[in-house]
Amino acid sequence: MATATLKKISFANIAKREDKPKSNHPSIPESYDVRELVDRIVDDSEKLTHIEARLAVDKAELKIRCTPFYFESNAGRVDVPTSIVAHGDDGEVMMVYQNRYGKLLDESSVQSVLGRNTAKHFRQSFKVEVNGDKLPADKSQELLDRMSELFVEYGCVDALSVKETIKPNDQFHAVRHTALSVEENIMVDMACPIIVQIKPKKTK
Repeated sequence: MATATLKKISFANIAKREDKPKSNHPSIPESYDVRELVDRIVDDSEKLTHIEARLAVDKAELKIRCTPFYFESNAGRVDVPTSIVAHGDDGEVMMVYQNRYGKLLDESSVQSVLGRNTAKHFRQSFKVEVNGDKLPADKSQELLDRMSELFVEYGCVDALSVKETIKPNDQFHAVRHTALSVEENIMVDMACPIIVQIKPKKTK
């Protein structure tokens, strides 16, 4: 499949934003008598962490097993339901396929599936103290270049920072079932997974 380069904004003069290191915090004195409470919270939190970890693994496995059915049952449909339901002996789980996706650092993983159609379904998203999604696409580079030049002129280019990702276009979630095959949708989901909300319900 032929590939096409995704049109991207250049941030040559703007520094990439980095997470700040954590600062040290003062300790509460013994006189406040919180040792027993702290120990109970730590113990309960450790138990909760194990439960949440197992729950996260099970939810991820459920999504892996059920997502092919989501694409198969909605293939070619325009009126796509937002949810599917998985049943157990004691209850059921509603899986809500939201119009939200995991972040991609670059387009290579989806480009290997979509080829020349990558730019049709995905785009660059960025923030430089302004929301790049709100800028007119045909003027974005000019606006950013002029802003960068202005900060360079005033010797404060370090005041600018940027975070950039690749994400689906606004229409992708709605049109993917008619624009892509089931196999392509599954492969794209492996590269850029849909955020699925899991809603369990006890039925017995």
